[in-house]
Amino acid sequence: MLIYGSATGKDGHFTAPDNRSYQSFQVSDNSYAYSQFGFAYASDNTLGGFYRGQPVGSMPTSGTATYRGDAIVATFNGENFNKTELGTVRADADFAARKLQFSLNSASHQGSIDAAIDNNLFIGANSNNSVGGVFYGPNAEEIAGSYSAAGVFAVYGAKR
Repeated sequence: MLIYGSATGKDGHFTAPDNRSYQSFQVSDNSYAYSQFGFAYASDNTLGGFYRGQPVGSMPTSGTATYRGDAIVATFNGENFNKTELGTVRADADFAARKLQFSLNSASHQGSIDAAIDNNLFIGANSNNSVGGVFYGPNAEEIAGSYSAAGVFAVYGAKR
């Protein structure tokens, strides 16, 4: 993971088009060829997560794939941001059945959830947690998305 204290190299912050002042970023490194994910930390002690990537060229319709990768996990006390920690993710996709099983592990949180694949997207929710994501790359080589549970919000990326 890369952590930036200043986007401009000056004054320790920059102002985005929404006029919010951001003080630092934590983003995925160059080990992902087709996707990127991270958090931007605002001066008012809030943060925003993002993920993006190269659209999938050809989505598999049969077979299975296992994706392994990284997560940046934000923890909260109630609605107040506490800290971030790094974690790992695993996703097992069954393209013929259009299903995906997702798991996230970090120092303070472990969770898993089933999701449905719809075109190049997947989404799953239950009473404990939720996950959403996108397949990226020419042949769905990578995924990136977000995960949430009580007291936790994460962004992640993984590759085959």
